[in-house]
Amino acid sequence: IAAHAREPERVSGAPETAPTSAARFEPPAPRPGRADRLTREPSSRLAALRGALVVLGVVGVVGALAINRVRLDEERAHPSEPSVDPTPSVPLGPRVEQALITVQTNVADAEVYWDGERMTGTSFAVTVDRRAHRLELRAAGHAPRQAEVFADGPHTISLPFEASRARRR
Repeated sequence: IAAHAREPERVSGAPETAPTSAARFEPPAPRPGRADRLTREPSSRLAALRGALVVLGVVGVVGALAINRVRLDEERAHPSEPSVDPTPSVPLGPRVEQALITVQTNVADAEVYWDGERMTGTSFAVTVDRRAHRLELRAAGHAPRQAEVFADGPHTISLPFEASRARRR
């Protein structure tokens, strides 16, 4: 009959004794927990997902650059109409200064002439040329009135008509 080695029985409450052979102490294997999951190397799925996101980002940037390049090439090949208004807001020629001439008179329907040209109304703009010009007022039943005006800036000229000789009699 085979003899079996028998382990000593433990008595409850009795202190445990160290084994007779010199054995090394090994701590128990750690159980996977939350802290362990954070320090472990990323799984292959997570690494693949990160790699795919990087590749998609690079492809998106390269695609946007390619589309912009094609658009620029098309614009250079087929120039469209200019986006700037071709009519300048500032005249291209020399600047012409204007002055306002206002005529005050005592006859409502008086006609105003500037160097022989009839004006529309008693206020009008003239070119500033710093020369003498002839201003004339005409009204039915009145003798014409004339004045010399220098076109050197804005002027208000008062030219009242004298009472008609026909009315005085």
